Amino acid sequence: MRKHIIKSTSWPESLLRRAAHILAGESPRSKSWDKVFGAAKQLGYVRNQLAANLRSGSSSVIGIIVSNINTPFYGKVV
Repeated sequence: MRKHIIKSTSWPESLLRRAAHILAGESPRSKSWDKVFGAAKQLGYVRNQLAANLRSGSSSVIGIIVSNINTPFYGKVV
């Protein structure tokens, strides 16, 4: 995918990292923003949030362990 994006945008590989930050929403809107999102749309890019969470090491998901979910108290809380 990396080489395909580089070819389609005629960018050196050093700018690919910047493009990744733009696609991840970690960079403010700039001149390159439209070009990056245009290329991503043309290539059918869809961000894989699960992969992004694995890479960052956090997911903002809370796990809850209950003895019986059918209990009225747990049903209302969860």
